[in-house]
Amino acid sequence: MVLGDSPKPDIRNSRTDRKYNMRNNFLINSVLTLLTASFVGGGAYMLPGLYQQRIDTEIDRVDHFGGEIQELATEIRIPTAALFAFRSLAIDYLWIRAEKLKQEGQYFDALYLARAICALQPNLGSVWDFQAWNMAYNISVGLPTGSERWEWVRAGFELVRDHGLKYNPRNLKLYWVIGWIFQHKIGAIADDYHRYYKLMFAYEMSPLLTPIYGDLTSRPNLADIKAMSELTTDYNELAADPGVKELMDSLLKTDPRFKSVEDVLSAMTALRISPPDQYAKEFGELIKSSADNPALWQLDRFSRARTLMKEWKLDPKVMHNLNMQYGPIDYVNAGEKKALDWRTPWAYSIYWAVQGLKYREFDIETTAEMNVTRLERLVYHSLQEMFHYGNVKIYQFQPESAFAQDTGREVFDTQQLELQIFNSQDLEMLQFAYQATVDLKKSYEGTDEEPPHGMDVAAENLMINGIQSLYLTGYRDFAQKYYDQLRNDFPEKEEYKPSLDEFVRICMRDQIKEITPKFASIYVMNILRDGYYQLALAEDENANVRQQWAQQIYDVYLRDFQNDPDPTKRTELPPMAELKYGALMEFLSDSGINTNIKGMLMSRISLEQPSLYDRIVREIERQQEEYRNATRQVDSEVQGPSPEQ
Repeated sequence: MVLGDSPKPDIRNSRTDRKYNMRNNFLINSVLTLLTASFVGGGAYMLPGLYQQRIDTEIDRVDHFGGEIQELATEIRIPTAALFAFRSLAIDYLWIRAEKLKQEGQYFDALYLARAICALQPNLGSVWDFQAWNMAYNISVGLPTGSERWEWVRAGFELVRDHGLKYNPRNLKLYWVIGWIFQHKIGAIADDYHRYYKLMFAYEMSPLLTPIYGDLTSRPNLADIKAMSELTTDYNELAADPGVKELMDSLLKTDPRFKSVEDVLSAMTALRISPPDQYAKEFGELIKSSADNPALWQLDRFSRARTLMKEWKLDPKVMHNLNMQYGPIDYVNAGEKKALDWRTPWAYSIYWAVQGLKYREFDIETTAEMNVTRLERLVYHSLQEMFHYGNVKIYQFQPESAFAQDTGREVFDTQQLELQIFNSQDLEMLQFAYQATVDLKKSYEGTDEEPPHGMDVAAENLMINGIQSLYLTGYRDFAQKYYDQLRNDFPEKEEYKPSLDEFVRICMRDQIKEITPKFASIYVMNILRDGYYQLALAEDENANVRQQWAQQIYDVYLRDFQNDPDPTKRTELPPMAELKYGALMEFLSDSGINTNIKGMLMSRISLEQPSLYDRIVREIERQQEEYRNATRQVDSEVQGPSPEQ
């Protein structure tokens, strides 16, 4: 070989190497493919088990009446997955755009963008928190009517409850957001339309808490909620009862719009608040004729429990447990247990606070300790609110002539009525409202943490208020029982050493000692006015408390101030009968009080005190005549003398 000539390649060896490499590559690729397939297959095989473990450990929330809770809409989830690295830019843009839309009053577009923002950051609890707060508080107050505001308040808590908790089931802050909206936005009085919110919540909850032939305005029943909690969540199991299956088959045939069991169950739930022509006449007739059929009651409970879970995310089992833990006691029936009034926003607040506290060990946020404290406060504050305002009365003011009279449609009559809601003190909540606070305080003993500031003072004041109310209502045994409990819990306090009678008298004196004597009659009359309001609502116990309270204060003034050596503290009070009559006339002439309420009070007086009724009528006629005379005189002065004069 000449120097500089390149060697000739060995073609045979080159071909052999290529074949060898191809075989090696094929074997490697085959092995990798088989490994990949085995990993994918193994993962797919294990996925159902892993998913079930997520459910069992409550990492994922499930609706036991209908499968997994609905995810965010597909039109939102698809762009979310498609954005990839551009998510941050998209999020920034959407935040800016949503805020601008809110300021421009384009609230519905802002709502859509809010959901898109949450979809892009589903595991960030603060995003759901902010958007819910924005809807319930900021956007709602920009609208002029109660119905419009309610829709935005509802959109706020539904965003967190139905979607936020799906992605963050152990985020305590989100449970607090739901509870706070109900306790503060709906339950408090800061919003001008708070009474409308309370009415709408009670209106939607009442059909779900009332048996099919029950009174929609009545308080939820402990036995009924317990029966719902013990019921199966699977319709196929329920239909194993031949009576249930037979009745369902018959109901399906009553209306051509009923295509499935689901349609019938929905109709049964909506039955009591639907317009008379919503369903076929035969449907109502069959429901009415089956009143004594146990299968109807089973289907009714199942449909209501299903709706509570699917629409309001309320598990009847948890509701029953909370009834047993915090439910009030019946003073009339020897202290029997009663159900919480789930028509009130405070019961709903308690539910979500307790649900959140189950995950107190899993909260990894830097504010975890604060979140636990907030949830604990929700519980005892809501119980205290139920003591002060948890007695719910829903009244129907439209005349009975508006009722539908067709056979089979009587169950629809309440739709014809105008409803109004009134809240007053619920003395039966005293024991558990107080005990929950005491128990929470004890839970901090032996730890490095301090209980929430002012909690014990609030509990003490609550018990003092309740003892006085029970004493004045006539439940002296219960008043003494709770007074003894107060003594045991605060043994060092000298003010609890006197007898119960003396304690109540001292409390009365302390309440009025800062009021100047010349305002004593006004103070007494204001209490009496509130008593007449309670009397109109047929809240005789609360009315009696006010009457007795006013009398006690009147007596204290006469005893302690009438002959006081200091002339500035002496007072001359009119006779109590005159104060009662004056308070009654002020109540009836107050334009701020609903006319229907005044009419209800006058109806009671006409039946129970006809002589007083006649006196009131004469006084009203006299005032009306004076008004007409004054009006004629003003008109004549404005018009001047007639031309003939």
